[in-house]
Amino acid sequence: MDSANNRQNSRSSDPSKDRTEHPFREASQEGLHLLIRVVLERDEVIDFLKAFGVYEDFTAGRTSLPYDRLASLVRRDYRSANALDSRCDLRFADSIEVGRSCSMFELAQAWGQARSGMDDFEATGYLWMAARSSYGCYRKLETVIVKEIECRAARSLMRNSPGLRDHVIHSPVARSRTRKTQPITIKAQVA
Repeated sequence: MDSANNRQNSRSSDPSKDRTEHPFREASQEGLHLLIRVVLERDEVIDFLKAFGVYEDFTAGRTSLPYDRLASLVRRDYRSANALDSRCDLRFADSIEVGRSCSMFELAQAWGQARSGMDDFEATGYLWMAARSSYGCYRKLETVIVKEIECRAARSLMRNSPGLRDHVIHSPVARSRTRKTQPITIKAQVA
């Protein structure tokens, strides 16, 4: 009996082990990285890291390095996770129809009903709601939302990049799925 009480007391004294105190602990790596990249600018990420004692020189190396460091920090440190959650709450809480404490069913239903008409900002808000939950059933919904946002980004890149707009690309896989294929047109760019 005493060992059970000791375990309970140790859990409540360590907020990093409490589901309500540590959002993003169970978030997928892909979902958390995407959320951070959309919510925070690079200089904000660096300031965020410094606020939690991570002092590195991010001027050289991969552009994504500070984002990777922050995602790692957020997964293991409840204070940084709560700070990111607060930032997301400020940005997204008013744009989502369901509340922070909604069930997975309510979130999935709201996502399904609003998905086609929502903008990218709202879609990221739904990602936040799914990623912050520590329950495993949210991971599938989180994955679906991540894939939707990535698809939207790819389409936006194709529409808004003059160099890519001139290319009509059909892979052999895409051709095998449909009988009506369009010719491949590639315009070479002259420097």
